[in-house]
Amino acid sequence: MQGSWQAYGPRLEMRNIGATLPKGNLRIERLTLALDVWQSLLYWRWQFRDPTFHQFQLDLNVTLGGDDHQAKPIEPGEISDLVLCQPDHFDLRDSRIFS
Repeated sequence: MQGSWQAYGPRLEMRNIGATLPKGNLRIERLTLALDVWQSLLYWRWQFRDPTFHQFQLDLNVTLGGDDHQAKPIEPGEISDLVLCQPDHFDLRDSRIFS
């Protein structure tokens, strides 16, 4: 983990993030987040500048569409629960999702 302070607020870069989830495994080679303090105060909610995921890999243990009857399919609303807290925007670079 590495951090710095920019004119707009703190910037954080994390490497080699991994998690075992109930319905899959998550791996992120590098994540860059920059909190925009001034915009966050203006809108009264967290505002990040271009959150960027490098080599984001999500390996799901179940199918998305439910074609495979061996496992319970993922419901449409559950995908966001597996991965992100629904930011306004983000960048994915060299990333993939396996099912």
